[in-house]
Amino acid sequence: MAYAVGGVAYALIMASAQLLANGIEFLPVRFSYLFWIAVWPVVLTTGIIVAATRLQKLLLATAYFIVLFAIGALGMSFGSDLTWGQVLLPWLISDLPPTLLMVTYLSRRVRAVGPLILIVMAIAVAGSNVVVTVAASDMRLLRAIVAITQPLGLDHIGTLVAMVAVPFLAFGLLGWIVINWIRRQYQAKRISDESVTLDAIWVLFTIAYSIDLVFAHPLWALAGVVAFAAYKLCLRMGLRWADRDGGAQQRSPVLLVLRSFSIGKDGERLFDVVDRFWRRVGSIQMIAGVDLARRTVEPHEFLDFMSGKLARRFIDGPAALEQRMQERDVKPDRDLRFRVNDFFCYDDTWKMVLSRLARDSDAVLMDLRGFSRKNAGCVFELGELARMVPLEHVVFVVDRRTDERLLAETLGGREAGVFRLRSLNARHIRDLMRALAAAATPVEVTTGR
Repeated sequence: MAYAVGGVAYALIMASAQLLANGIEFLPVRFSYLFWIAVWPVVLTTGIIVAATRLQKLLLATAYFIVLFAIGALGMSFGSDLTWGQVLLPWLISDLPPTLLMVTYLSRRVRAVGPLILIVMAIAVAGSNVVVTVAASDMRLLRAIVAITQPLGLDHIGTLVAMVAVPFLAFGLLGWIVINWIRRQYQAKRISDESVTLDAIWVLFTIAYSIDLVFAHPLWALAGVVAFAAYKLCLRMGLRWADRDGGAQQRSPVLLVLRSFSIGKDGERLFDVVDRFWRRVGSIQMIAGVDLARRTVEPHEFLDFMSGKLARRFIDGPAALEQRMQERDVKPDRDLRFRVNDFFCYDDTWKMVLSRLARDSDAVLMDLRGFSRKNAGCVFELGELARMVPLEHVVFVVDRRTDERLLAETLGGREAGVFRLRSLNARHIRDLMRALAAAATPVEVTTGR
């Protein structure tokens, strides 16, 4: 609701700016239509925060377009010459391009670093467009640019390319500075990885919506800044209200996620689901693997990788492990969402790390789909869990490929919580979350005579 209210405030400002900048008469249906075009990012935001399945995302989008065409039908009922194609065209022009760009940068393969790259690209493209637009509208400035490029041997095509490329590179450098600022803000817990993603989306759409306003007058681009500020203000107030009792600041359960590396993309999809829901109530810790690093790498870790300093985050002995345990982040960010604590290990240290993490977790989720005797690492993990953790705090996810007889043998015949996951539909996801909640609940010890 906090994100939705912020999005509504944003759309109200952008719709008003469209009418005022172009000198268009205010009519309720017209304003409602422009408002609904500008509210599209709310649909994408809701899909990221709430929707866990493709069906839920499809239903969200379907509901949006039903309302869009309902507004169009209402406009037609007043005797206008409006056609269905004209109803859809503004969405295709203003919303579709940034949506496609967003989908590209938030795909599974680049999800962790995509928002950071998107921020750089958005700043670079926006800066380049502003320079070209301002220069094209001011003949004196355009002559001054030509006076600089002609001695360099550039013709009119070369001048145009330079007008685009030079600001793009300059603002790209500014984008890199912004990313380093994001790193510091992230480490100070003023922002989260999800807030970076969502802000990148809203900034991208703000640029798209502001293009038409710039043609009316360059200063109208400030309307996008005002709208984005209103979105952030409403969101901040909504999140504070949501945590008015301070419940998120209390100690929250820590979930250890383990998995068989042989299941590939199935494991990635399950982690996406667990990540989406569990991090609203507690933190996750895991031994980092290549398969999930694309999802869990944090902004400062990405910049360490780019600068060649990531190796210092690997655990090479007990002292490094103890330091990393002290650095764990188990408190919520400002958006009330918890973090994933990655533990980067070498081949000769991961067993030591596993033993420590198992002791320091409130619940354990182990994905054993496809588990068999070929998974020697899983056998060791199961042995450690059986030795160090009450199995009522462990949820083993299995399917028809799991060798459950081997699982029982490895656990020494002890009873364990087995969850048979047939699909990632809404019902199975809900049941899995309930199983994890039960596993994280402290067991009350009762005594009797």
